[in-house]
Amino acid sequence: DIEMSELHKIEPSCTAKAGGKDKTAVTAVAFAPRLLRNGTAAPAAVLAIGMESGAIELWSVGLPLPYQSAAYHFLCAVPRNLSHISTVKGLAFRPGDLLGENADGDEGGPQHTLASCGTDNGVRIYHFHLS
Repeated sequence: DIEMSELHKIEPSCTAKAGGKDKTAVTAVAFAPRLLRNGTAAPAAVLAIGMESGAIELWSVGLPLPYQSAAYHFLCAVPRNLSHISTVKGLAFRPGDLLGENADGDEGGPQHTLASCGTDNGVRIYHFHLS
């Protein structure tokens, strides 16, 4: 038998407009290969969420500890002038980020490279540093 439970139910800020107006569907998700570590806090994963509107948000998703619920919170959104003008269809983090190296080979903090594609026929690549 397989035991399964829901860890999180995240409603991105772009989907939660007042009164249910202007809601947009989530169309793509991807977990970053590196965990965020914040001192004594439990490690957290970075989750990218792409929307039907073209928006992309980054969330911190806490990894559950025994007998504790895991927390999640909004980290940031890709600025609208840099995001897609229509539906995000795919998201993928650069696998090399797992090695903990920047593009130039220097060791650094939690840096990630995210690629996205959309129905606007575009592919966009973002590099970001989370502090």
